[in-house]
Amino acid sequence: MNISFIIVTNGAKPKELELQLKSIRAQKIPTYEIVVVGDWKEGDGYSYIPAKELTDKKLLGALRNRACDQAKHENLVISDDDMLFTLNWYKTLLNNPDFEILTGRVNLPDGGRYWDHVCYQSPTNGHSILEGDQTDSHLYMSGGQSWIMKKSVFQRVRWGEQFDMAGGSQSMSSLQDYAEGKHNEDTDFAEQCRKENIPISHNHNLTVWHNDDSYTTIGKFCRRRQNNRKANWMLNWDLNFPPHALAHLGSALFSSGLQAEAFDLVRHALTLNFQNPELKAWLKQTETLNGGALTDVEFHSGGAPSYNELVNFLDNDCG
Repeated sequence: MNISFIIVTNGAKPKELELQLKSIRAQKIPTYEIVVVGDWKEGDGYSYIPAKELTDKKLLGALRNRACDQAKHENLVISDDDMLFTLNWYKTLLNNPDFEILTGRVNLPDGGRYWDHVCYQSPTNGHSILEGDQTDSHLYMSGGQSWIMKKSVFQRVRWGEQFDMAGGSQSMSSLQDYAEGKHNEDTDFAEQCRKENIPISHNHNLTVWHNDDSYTTIGKFCRRRQNNRKANWMLNWDLNFPPHALAHLGSALFSSGLQAEAFDLVRHALTLNFQNPELKAWLKQTETLNGGALTDVEFHSGGAPSYNELVNFLDNDCG
């Protein structure tokens, strides 16, 4: 299977991008290319399309169109600059030769899931992350989360170039915008594909990592920790308090807008107060208010073991 990896970058994550390039090379794909578009640099092993004027305006649709126009191969992987491909990613992909659009599972460093198998403005599920075997009539491909499409799909549907990620009038950036039916470049692209009757398939075994540990999963939503906090931000805290006090603190953090931090606190407190009913009840209630718990989500404050193993391999053993 020949593949063009399309990577959009603004140059702000050089370490993550270098690690991503290593994870692609580690696949040992016979025929492939890497196309980096945006604000980066010339280098070996990939082609570079400079487009700083587009990254400055956060015009992701325009950036992807420009790169896909120059892609050589039949299969286009649409990626951001902070993704890691698991070592068996390509072998797993070979088991899915027949698709037009294919999404896979996107894990987070703490063991959660990013917006991977997702729907938007769905009459049934709203905007939420789905179980791996669920289906929905309003699926979309989230941003640059390393999903794949045939070049023939791009020849029929292009990204809208009017959408910017800086909160412009064309983009969805609030609940009010959502209620008004607005889109971002990714949900608009998926809607165009659905109108063209292009099927969106999903393989939950096709796994990548979103290499950004500021995110976590709460129920069926992905939330971001503030101030660049990671999953281990509370490990040095003294949590030697009664469980009901920790649950109260979690509620206070959640109400103040620190939703991811609240979840981190209570999940970590539960490891210190094993099977405590008050903390378990807090987690269950909060997950229920956020669509209910996903069955394949974990939490590792020190990083999921398989994520740590992959990063260590790429850092130390993979050229």
